[in-house]
Amino acid sequence: MPREVGGVEVAPEETLHDFATGSVCDWCAERCEGNDELNALSCTFAECPASAAVYHQDCLEKYLKTIKLEKCARAIAESQDRVQMPARVQQSQRVRQAVPGQGARRRRRPALGRTDRNPERSGRGLLSFFLLASPARSFVVPFPRRLPIRNLPQVSKSHPIHACNEETKKRRKEKAAAVAASPEVPRYGPAAKAARKEAAERERKAKEASEASARAEELKRLAKLKRTETKETKKAAAARAAAAQREAMAAAAANARRELGCVLYTGPHTAAFAW
Repeated sequence: MPREVGGVEVAPEETLHDFATGSVCDWCAERCEGNDELNALSCTFAECPASAAVYHQDCLEKYLKTIKLEKCARAIAESQDRVQMPARVQQSQRVRQAVPGQGARRRRRPALGRTDRNPERSGRGLLSFFLLASPARSFVVPFPRRLPIRNLPQVSKSHPIHACNEETKKRRKEKAAAVAASPEVPRYGPAAKAARKEAAERERKAKEASEASARAEELKRLAKLKRTETKETKKAAAARAAAAQREAMAAAAANARRELGCVLYTGPHTAAFAW
């Protein structure tokens, strides 16, 4: 059946944003212009309106945060508003576990004297005064196990809200399609055994395929590394060869200059040019 979003009835199979664009945000009271910032929020409480409200993305986060804080505050109020038992009653009614190797510890009995269950019983003079004033005496006071809660609101649980936008609708459709496409697997009988065997075979093949792809990627990485190392080695060898050639040429030039100098300085016709 169609639902109402922003004052407009929307069919379940239709897009939300086509009908909710231009609606007023319920948090900041501003118009929702962009499709990417629209969110519809509905609640199934009887006190809440039946029509869904429209929020911006930031406003929706703020609203949900306030609901969460309200729930935490309500829980704190519940814990603080319980009726507290007296310390002696808590001590007397505390559940004590038995120690291994020993019997269960007995509950302490009230000392001689007047108790709350028998207020007419009188003590025995000065002894009863000390017994009543001593910390060993415990009062037998009936106390309920479930403590009453006062001054709490009638609604003591969070709102069952439902947020809807384009991304959630897309994910929900994909999940529904995957569930519909997956065949129903029997739980018992030969069919269940065959289904488990087929699932194990699929898992084995998928694992082998993933391992093969990982090995192929590793081989590609090693081949690339080897090519890089070969290129660097060739480049270094070429640089060393060029340096050796330059050194050889420099040595040859030095030898040629030295020989030429000897000829110039020792020749018979070069005495005038001697240094």
